[in-house]
Amino acid sequence: MRKQDISILCAEDEPSLQHVFASQLHALGYKKPEFVTNGLMAVKLAKQKRFDIIFMDLRMPELDGISATQRIREGEAGTGSRVPIVGLSAYSRRQNCLEAGNARRARQTKNRQHPTREKQRKADKHSEKD
Repeated sequence: MRKQDISILCAEDEPSLQHVFASQLHALGYKKPEFVTNGLMAVKLAKQKRFDIIFMDLRMPELDGISATQRIREGEAGTGSRVPIVGLSAYSRRQNCLEAGNARRARQTKNRQHPTREKQRKADKHSEKD
């Protein structure tokens, strides 16, 4: 399957993170994902359309990502189908994600700055103390 043929859903309520996510996927050769801004919308769209992968923010309004993942898994019961769902969070524990039915959990950076620049800033700050 070509990267451009992969159907991606991203449930993320923060517009700036949606932009970063879409940019990263584009740089890797994937098409722009479909975005929803809460867990209820993710569950509804996952019932209407088949996705090859779902990226799910775990802290969203109306229905959090853990509950949305559980509802998607309940809807898949008995179908023989199981879409990979990657939980995205800066805070949630890995075990909570896996228990809900996420295939993986990816950490989002808490700081909105680029992660490499943030690491360099911390290293510079630490060297100033010496």
